Amino acid sequence: MNAALRTFCTALVLVCFAGCATQPQPELYRLEAGINVAGGGDGPTLGLRPIALPEYLYRNSLTWLEENNGIEVSPNHLWAEPLDKGIQRVTELNLVGLLKARGLARYPWNPANAPDVVIDLVIVDLTASETSARLVANIGVGSTHTDLSSQLLTWTKPLDTEPDGATVAATFSDLLLTMAEEIARQVQALESETTAQLSVSKKTP
Repeated sequence: MNAALRTFCTALVLVCFAGCATQPQPELYRLEAGINVAGGGDGPTLGLRPIALPEYLYRNSLTWLEENNGIEVSPNHLWAEPLDKGIQRVTELNLVGLLKARGLARYPWNPANAPDVVIDLVIVDLTASETSARLVANIGVGSTHTDLSSQLLTWTKPLDTEPDGATVAATFSDLLLTMAEEIARQVQALESETTAQLSVSKKTP
């Protein structure tokens, strides 16, 4: 290698190192459950089927809405885990805490040891803009996966500042807790209905 080429290669390597040194380190965020979970609950066993997301959320980067329906994908604000797994984790924790559940069944569960309540959850939209965050979800609750009662619901929360990683993670966590509270209400209604039906059947000669 002649001197000129050696000098060029050395300069190129130094430029690459300098570029790496000036690149900001990515910040990692995760969703947090809003309920403290204590063991020893006597509530129903729960089975939350795998959560579905819209395609634009299947990415490591955090996203927020821009004008004209654009989506900004942050290169430096990343989820610490796949978002669908994070939503599954905090929803299970929230529901266990709210319902004092005896346990969780992992899908696909053994039919001989099926959960008392089956929950199907499809996230239709989960976005943050300069003014608010929104969660749209289709919730199905039933005793089995074949008798789910589905409902499409929307929750919003105002934002005081432009979205950043910490704001988006905290706001999404709050919205997911609100969603879990609605799911818990539906589970309790299902349990009450089931108890009433059993009571009537016992009285019927």
